[in-house]
Amino acid sequence: MTKAPQVLEYHADTQKSISPELEPTVAALAQLPPQSQEIAINLIRDLARQHGITVPHTMASGLQTPIEGLAVWEAYLIANASEGTRGLYTYWVKRILLAIPIPNTLLIQQHLATELQRGVSKSAVACQLKALKSFFNCLYDNGLWASNPVAKLKNPKVGKKERKIPPEEDVLRLLEATRTLKERSWVSLLIDTACRYCEIVTLRWEQIDFDKRLIRVLGKGDKERYVDISTFTVNVLREYRQTLNGHEAVFPTRDKRGRWNIHDTNRMLEKLCRRAGIAKVTNHQIRHAVATHLLNEGGEGAIKSVSELLGHANTAITVDTYIHTERKRVQRLHQEHGFLSDSTKLLK
Repeated sequence: MTKAPQVLEYHADTQKSISPELEPTVAALAQLPPQSQEIAINLIRDLARQHGITVPHTMASGLQTPIEGLAVWEAYLIANASEGTRGLYTYWVKRILLAIPIPNTLLIQQHLATELQRGVSKSAVACQLKALKSFFNCLYDNGLWASNPVAKLKNPKVGKKERKIPPEEDVLRLLEATRTLKERSWVSLLIDTACRYCEIVTLRWEQIDFDKRLIRVLGKGDKERYVDISTFTVNVLREYRQTLNGHEAVFPTRDKRGRWNIHDTNRMLEKLCRRAGIAKVTNHQIRHAVATHLLNEGGEGAIKSVSELLGHANTAITVDTYIHTERKRVQRLHQEHGFLSDSTKLLK
């Protein structure tokens, strides 16, 4: 992909309408990097507006506003991001561009600061900035917008907090609360595989090998991996499949979407939680509960296996995400084998 051109290209022999006093300033402006040019031009545009002078936005691409490049960016997201990421990023970008049709660095900084002042969490504000970076990086790299107003903006620091993980007994009570085969199949897959919501909701029957008890999962970035399923889940899925009249999707719907989305599954889980008499849980929290259980039960060698099961890019992500299990393991090791622990009986 080619880089977008500079906002200004100064040619002294063609700038006949510029007074001699302004020529050095315009020449210096043309030599600034695109982001600095944008700041200066927007200041000039604001001053001009105060004096009743309209300065049109002219871009080499022909775009009058960034939102006109939305279709190109959405095509990029389809090829490079998960369904959940696409939905979240598109929501934030559309919302921000509606409020700021032609954003510059200063306006975006003001927007993010206002969000924080309103009590929006740092993680949510960081997500907004990530969405904007994805959008403007795409437009800038494809030459559709002459500058990138978010190129040098940094995400707000988000402090790590303990993940909310439902107790193991609550997870099993959730399964017991299911009444339909569709509910039971969904919860069984969640508990048995620890797959992401988007990996389960897009499942097709051709991806399930009942004889080998394996599922071929398409994860982030279309990375393929195989996940084991139990005999229990195999039996539930086989019975459930017989009710679908040959539909290719594992979780189809009758509407134009063709399959469940995150709202459908969350509503179902809320209903099951009420039925089971437990605190509300989400798909992702169940994933965390399963991973934590496997790490606790699997011993020191479990990290790599669980990392592969979860579809993490590397084990460092797994360790960072589930550091609480590692802390408990170290604490247990110290209590059982430390020189001064009661169990070693080294002290007389």
